[in-house]
Amino acid sequence: MAQRHPGLQIPTEPYQRQQDNEEGRLHTKLHRIGTHIDVKKGADLASASTLVLGNDGWYFDVTGTNAITEINRSQAGEIVFLQFDAALTLTHDATKLILKTGANVTTTAGDVFVFISEGGTDADPEWRELNDVSVGLATMSVMDFWSEIDNLVTVTSTAANQALKPITVEKIPSGATVNRAVLMLKFRATEDTSGAENSLVLAGTEHIQIDKTGGTYIDAIKLIAGMALTGGSLVGSGDVWIGNIDISSEVNGNDTYETRWEGADCTANNLLFRDVQVGLRLWFR
Repeated sequence: MAQRHPGLQIPTEPYQRQQDNEEGRLHTKLHRIGTHIDVKKGADLASASTLVLGNDGWYFDVTGTNAITEINRSQAGEIVFLQFDAALTLTHDATKLILKTGANVTTTAGDVFVFISEGGTDADPEWRELNDVSVGLATMSVMDFWSEIDNLVTVTSTAANQALKPITVEKIPSGATVNRAVLMLKFRATEDTSGAENSLVLAGTEHIQIDKTGGTYIDAIKLIAGMALTGGSLVGSGDVWIGNIDISSEVNGNDTYETRWEGADCTANNLLFRDVQVGLRLWFR
């Protein structure tokens, strides 16, 4: 074996360039080292069109906001971990800097990208992104936050905004970035008191919304007509509604968030929702 960087030994035998094989080989190389990897951090690198790697490690902080189009070295099999301190553009190129998305990527502060060299020449080096190597350096954390329970939410045949309980988000680590957030709503049961079959009406807008206290409400769960169908004078089963809208533009950290049912409306008076609770699921790092 040849030790290219302090703390990491990588076999120098040839490898295939297909992405799946490369990722598998990277797992294999790391397992050969053992369960502990001594990550050697090099000096910070200034972002530039050609990123110049140091020889003092294999994990680097990249400073600045200049776009990066290539990485300077060309030793096949070399692996580097780059943590970006700010937003910048990684420019995809099918031969120089091959990104998994196949398109340019904008980093955010704290992002960690892993690249492996496919060789090439010093004048024309080739690097490929490998961001799924299971070494825990770019793990996404997930947390759920729930409101208090509202024992009864009554929807009538007259459209009206219906206030729901607020949600407090807390203990997200300082400096963490919320990458995705979705809203959830659950209830124990529905009950019709009109004596007729009942369900939601969708007259224009009738969605579950959220805002940061004092802000502007945005859609979080889009509803459709006919939801919560309940027979006349009967009790229906409960459910959990999970939004597919990324609301991280509004839910972006520790705070209290207000929720409401915009234009709540049903086909007949009244449709009762029992034991209602709203929650947030946040992905952050």
